This record gives sequence, structure tokens and C-alpha cells, in this order.
Amino acid sequence: MQNNKYFLFVFILFLTGCSNPAEQNSNQVVSEGTVNYYIAPPAVGGETDPTGYIIANAKWLSGEPKYLHGRVYITDGELSAYVSKRVRVTGTIDSLTAGGVETPERKFPLIKAVSIEEIK
Repeated sequence: MQNNKYFLFVFILFLTGCSNPAEQNSNQVVSEGTVNYYIAPPAVGGETDPTGYIIANAKWLSGEPKYLHGRVYITDGELSAYVSKRVRVTGTIDSLTAGGVETPERKFPLIKAVSIEEIK
């Protein structure tokens, strides 16, 4: 009987450890701002920042990265329809890097959009 209690205890610990929703959604973010297309200027030694869609004047509602960043990049197939519009973006976070040889390495958040909602 003692072995069954031990087995049940370990089994319950295993189940609770495998189904922690906080860990599964830890990289989900929500941000608001204006969608723009950023074209990076030429840089020292060709180490320019990434060119692409960004959220200008980004306001983080959840999931703001802990590192300093100059721009928030966003990826989605339909971003051209939102250029110059204020949006709320929900998605997962990744990052882009630039520099590191001739210039200091820079890190930028990249939101992989799951939903984009125009806001007024």
C-alpha cells in the first residue's frame, strides 16, 4: 500500500508539471502602435539594422522584452493593408539581431502576429 501512495504522488507531480499553461504561453505578447515600413539606412561595414514592418510608438500591453530596443518589428502576410494605421497586435515574440563585428550588436523584438486589430 505504501508503494501505491508513493507512485500516486509522483504521478500527480508529473501531471501538474506537464500541464502548466503559464509556461506554454510565456512568449505571447500584445502591443499597440502604428504600422510603418522601415527602410534601414546604409551602415558601417554593411551592418545595417533590419528592413521591414515595424510598430512605431509601440505600447506594450503584455510581454514586453526585458532588453532595450529601438524598434519593434512585426511579421504577418497582410501588413501592407495596415501601413499608417494604429493597430493592436497579438502574437508570439522572437527577436532579430544586427551588428556585432564593426558595430555593437543590437537586438530587436519581432512579433509574429496571430491577430491584428485596427484601433482608433
